[in-house]
Formats: sequence, structure tokens, C-alpha cells
Amino acid sequence: MNNYQPRWVKVKAEAAESSVLAAPVLEITAAEEGARPARRRKGFGQGLVEFALIAPLLLLIIFGIIDIARLVQAQVTVSNSARQAVRWAVTGQRERDGRNNNIPRDISISRIAVESLGGLPLDASVDDPSAFGFYRVRVLPDGTGAEPAGGKPNQYVQVDVFYNVQLLTPLVNAILPRVLVHGYERSVNEEWGAVTNFDHANLPPLPTPPPTWTPYMSPTPTMTPTPGLVIASYYSRRITGTGAQPLYVEVNVTDNLGNLITDATVNVTAVDISGVPSTGTLAHMTSNLYGACGAVTVNPPANVVQVSVTASKPGLASATYTWTNPPDEELACP
Repeated sequence: MNNYQPRWVKVKAEAAESSVLAAPVLEITAAEEGARPARRRKGFGQGLVEFALIAPLLLLIIFGIIDIARLVQAQVTVSNSARQAVRWAVTGQRERDGRNNNIPRDISISRIAVESLGGLPLDASVDDPSAFGFYRVRVLPDGTGAEPAGGKPNQYVQVDVFYNVQLLTPLVNAILPRVLVHGYERSVNEEWGAVTNFDHANLPPLPTPPPTWTPYMSPTPTMTPTPGLVIASYYSRRITGTGAQPLYVEVNVTDNLGNLITDATVNVTAVDISGVPSTGTLAHMTSNLYGACGAVTVNPPANVVQVSVTASKPGLASATYTWTNPPDEELACP
């Protein structure tokens, strides 16, 4: 009777035992929560140590990239400077000083090269190739030999430009503090010496262009002249004497544009005082200084009162010229 316990008492006892067993678990969890701030302080110090180890290498890479970019920029600049100086040198130009006197050719070329070194810190007082800001321009031929400075027309000319770049990268600049970059260009001088009296250094200004004319009405069609021959000039010479004597005639035959025609057929007719004509054909001279020259036999030449010349050529309109009382003149033909 005394050993009998109701069922609900056993259930309550089991629940109490389970709560007692769960209590230590809650105490462990609270201890872990109290230890978290200490772990955070320990991780922050570890990050500082890692950054201190990696920072020098990171800065070394950054400064290396900067120095490489500066070297590339310096190399491009000196190469362009040499190219601009050679392009100016091949034209044979020279600069002038304040008194309008010509500056030596090599000095003029060097000035053009230095003007093209924009963007680089230059120091003209530095003569040491290992110092910062050093630069030099060399022109070949340099004038010390038989050839003049800068060369003659149709001779080569070469320009070398040197510049010293100071490195910024730590540790590297202790071993290699500066790098000397070099740019050069070579070409052949033009025919600038053919015109001796031409002033290349002071060219006159270009004239002001006139205002543009705008038509306000339809232009009149231009008449195209018919291609033809022209008797540009004539000469004659009489041989005095008795009986039949030659009358020399010389003419210049051109086209409408004034070009000398040397293959036209030229016929001449001489009429004496009684109205009797004498005809002949003129021959072109091999020297091409005059159009055609020849003689007409008349009896006597002193009685000739009129001379007529006709020139013809296939494809061109013929030309005729007549003159009276032909004078005696000096001729190119015999």
C-alpha cells in the first residue's frame, strides 16, 4: 500500500530530472558568450600585423608603375622632339636673332628640338649626364669635319635627343637612381640650296583672300573660240639687182593660245607694180625659233608692192595676212 505511487507523480519526477540535466548546458552557453569580445580584440591586432607586412610590397608596386609610366612618357617625348627637329632641318631653314641675323643652322635645329620637350622638367645649367634635369641635343653632321652643321642639300641630317629621368621607387632608386632615355631621327635634306636668294627664315605673310562673290543672276555662256592659226609676225627683205631676184619672207605662225606652230603649210604670193603675182612655199626652220622662212622669185623685187601669206593645217582654221610696200628687214633665214 505504501509503495504505490500515482502515475502523475512519476511524470512530474521525470520532468524535474530533465530540467536539472539541461541547466548545465545553459551555463556553458553563457560562458561562451562572455568570451566573444576577447576574440575580436585578438583579430584586430592580427590585421595590423598583416597590413604592416604587405604595405611595403604594395607601395613598391605602386611606385614602380608610376616610374614605368614616367619612363614611357619621357621616351615618347624625346622621340617626338627629334622627329620635329629633323622635319624642320630638312627644309634648310634658319632662325634669326634680335638683330635679324641668321643663327647657325645647328643651333636653330637644337632650339626646335628643345621647344618640343614640353612636359619634361629641364635644367639648362646641368652638364652632368647623371644629374636630374640633364638634357642634350646633338646634330649630325656637327660641322667639325668637311661637311657643314646639319649637312648640305641631298645629304643626311640626324638629330639625337637625350634626357635623364629620376626614379621615385624606393630601394630601386638606391641602386638605379636615374635612367638616360635617347631619341633620334634621320632624314635627307631637300633641294633648299637651289634658290640662293630665297629667305626661308622670314617668309612674307599670305595675302588676305578677297571676299567671296555670290552671283545674283545666271552667268552669260562663254563663247568658245574656234581653234585656228594666227600670223603672229612677218618680215621681208628684197635683193636689189636686175632680172629675177628672190624676195625673202619670214613669218611666225601660232594658234589661238599663242603656241608656235612648226608644221603648218605656208604659201606666199608677191604682186609687182604691174599686177603680176609670184607664188612660193615657205619652209620651217629646224631651230624652231621662227615659224617659216623662204623666198619668192620676182622680176625685179624692187617693184613688189604687196605680199600675201596664207597658213593652213588640218583641223585648224587657216589664216591669211597681207601687207603692202614690204620693208627691208633683218631675217633669221639666209
